[in-house]
Amino acid sequence: MKQKDEVAKMKEINYKAISNKIRRKRVSMGLTQEYLATAADVNVSHISNIENCHSKVSLNTLVYICKAMNTTLDYVVSEEYSSDNESLDQQIILELKKCDTVLKEKILKIIKNRLDSILIRLSAVLKIFPI
Repeated sequence: MKQKDEVAKMKEINYKAISNKIRRKRVSMGLTQEYLATAADVNVSHISNIENCHSKVSLNTLVYICKAMNTTLDYVVSEEYSSDNESLDQQIILELKKCDTVLKEKILKIIKNRLDSILIRLSAVLKIFPI
């Protein structure tokens, strides 16, 4: 029942926010709409329509766009799901409690490696764009 309640509370996807993130990311990387169109196997006018929120982006196209911009779907759609970090933290803790020690260690090692990778990339970005 809890999952049904969560689905019922979901809001409409904010395609304008997604479009804006795509455009900002593309421009910040110096990429053209033509480049994204080629990478996503769509025409340039479709990319323009997506960025101007005249067309909704399909999941397939969004995946290719993200890949071309070397970014994740999570970055582009992060505003579209709950940011209730406390709730997410609690869910993670509950699931980890169900795991045996060996599995917990493997999971925590994966998380640590992922965080290390993020910190390395963040450090590189901060060298380019100092605060």
